[in-house]
Amino acid sequence: MNLNFYIKNEKIVIIFLFFLSTIIRIPAVYIYGDTSLENEWEIIVYNLTEHGQLAFRNFDGFLLPNLYMPPLYPLFLYLFKFFYLTEQNYILAILYSQLILSSISVVLFYNINKKFFTREISIFGSLLFSCFPLYIYACSQISSITLQIFLTIVFLHAFFEILSNNKKVSYIFLISITSGLLVLLRGEFFIILFLSLIYLLASKKLSLKKIFIVVMITLVTISPYLIRNFINFNTFTITKSFGYNLWKGNNPNSKVEGSEIINKNLYQKINKINKDKFYQIKRDKIFFNEAIENISSDPSHYFLLYIKK
Repeated sequence: MNLNFYIKNEKIVIIFLFFLSTIIRIPAVYIYGDTSLENEWEIIVYNLTEHGQLAFRNFDGFLLPNLYMPPLYPLFLYLFKFFYLTEQNYILAILYSQLILSSISVVLFYNINKKFFTREISIFGSLLFSCFPLYIYACSQISSITLQIFLTIVFLHAFFEILSNNKKVSYIFLISITSGLLVLLRGEFFIILFLSLIYLLASKKLSLKKIFIVVMITLVTISPYLIRNFINFNTFTITKSFGYNLWKGNNPNSKVEGSEIINKNLYQKINKINKDKFYQIKRDKIFFNEAIENISSDPSHYFLLYIKK
């Protein structure tokens, strides 16, 4: 029985990719794995656990509803609190769940590759993807990257199935749900969704009626958080951090990777903001105006910086 037999056996290939991906990630969890929640994750999960609120900032007991971070990953972390685990086991449960999602992603990546390449090339490409050092390391960290890659690959899997004229309703449902979850994980994903739906419509792979169904299911998925933000802030939005992110990449201290050093003048402006529920919106607007002022004062410098990025 030669190697060619195993390569042609689809079940063996899938089982091999899954278990190999799992095995090579276990050492990363124990050697490099995070041992506790830190920074924004710790704050948000604590407020969810102790106060039942998705909040990041605390002004003398006033919990400001979160508008800074996308909500999906904090909710993913909070989910494991229902198992009443010790701190060490709680972190391990998160990391092992990310490990499993990462391994499933490799299998789905293999299925996507088969639509474009031979089985042999697809296996090789999937092995490269599985063994990529940063991807192995990612599942050992309290970070949304593993969840984001998993949902993105699920989205692409459904997208390419539809492109292949697979008319199963399950793929329409899958692309809709994953789109909603990805918007809750990375707000800017709606741009990718918009372009994807335009392409599916233009290529006549989905009718206008089915495009409408995808949009509606996606909206239903994100609607609880949109409604929550409208009630709290009178605006339909997922996050309000565009201004801060724009400023981080466009300030006098910015390099290719950006800078979060706040100068004295900007700090004073932020310090004057009223500590009410609109704090995050006002704060983000200040950063946005500061970024526009920086870019306007030296457009050639920031344009070159953008090219380097």
